[in-house]
Amino acid sequence: MISALFQKLKSSPTSGALIRYIVVGASMNLLAAAIVYIQRKLGVPHEIAFAVTTVGSLLLNFYLQRSFVFRSNAAIVRSLILYTLLYASTYLLQISIYPVFATILGWPEILSVLFTVGVAAVYSFVVLSLVVFKPPPERPEV
Repeated sequence: MISALFQKLKSSPTSGALIRYIVVGASMNLLAAAIVYIQRKLGVPHEIAFAVTTVGSLLLNFYLQRSFVFRSNAAIVRSLILYTLLYASTYLLQISIYPVFATILGWPEILSVLFTVGVAAVYSFVVLSLVVFKPPPERPEV
């Protein structure tokens, strides 16, 4: 049953992108954490370590999301601008909803963080697929 479900997911273009999105996102987050950790061990101030890692992550994530996850041929400059705006809006979303769960609703810290990250991931996937890397309209066959 699970195998059949996985096969169905793999055959759908959207779900294929979703699987690739999850793999790339998880890998990139682990890599970013490792890079920040290494910089901190080398004595780099945390503000600089996170800034360098964020810029590098933005560019590498953009490349991987565009070429591997969504396999987009949308205009690069337009996509990069939209991607950067998405990065900023995702940050604003996270800092806006986290306090609701952690403070107002009194959820445990780990649940508040996980829920916030989950909402941000879903939001990002939707915006990436429908706006940033929107596939070109299909041309009718002649």
